[in-house]
Amino acid sequence: LSEALLLETDAHVSLSPSGTQTIDEFRAMHAPQSSDASTNTFPTPPGTPWEAVYMRFTDTHTLYIRIGDRFRHYGYADVGMYDRRSNRPTVHWHLLRDFADDRGVFTWDHPNANPKKQKQKEDLAKALRNFFGIGGDPIRKFRDEKGRVGWECVFTIEPES
Repeated sequence: LSEALLLETDAHVSLSPSGTQTIDEFRAMHAPQSSDASTNTFPTPPGTPWEAVYMRFTDTHTLYIRIGDRFRHYGYADVGMYDRRSNRPTVHWHLLRDFADDRGVFTWDHPNANPKKQKQKEDLAKALRNFFGIGGDPIRKFRDEKGRVGWECVFTIEPES
């Protein structure tokens, strides 16, 4: 276990390269693989608003998604957020995790904030629209009562529990 995990400076735990490799090998052997992840979509009922979407990370690479009585688990590849060269999660998946860690909010005082996040947020929003088949912007700008500026998800997203 000590070889598979790394303690980050911000007190978060992450997988080491050998831990990631072990998880990837396990997932390849035991997890169902989609034939073409880019064509996967959630069975979203027509007319569903973003506010009806609920997502929760069940682990580093998997989301539980529910809309009404429809629910499923999806890996990052299933929602099209994987790098085809390395088969690892994209920056968009990591940004979605950042949103989940703060329950749907990302402010410019976040440790991962940088100027590249604007484009990443736009691409994440596009990927979510394609995956769910819901129009409109799933992530909007906001300013809170403390004067913090950032984005908030219109849908509900939670971190691993």
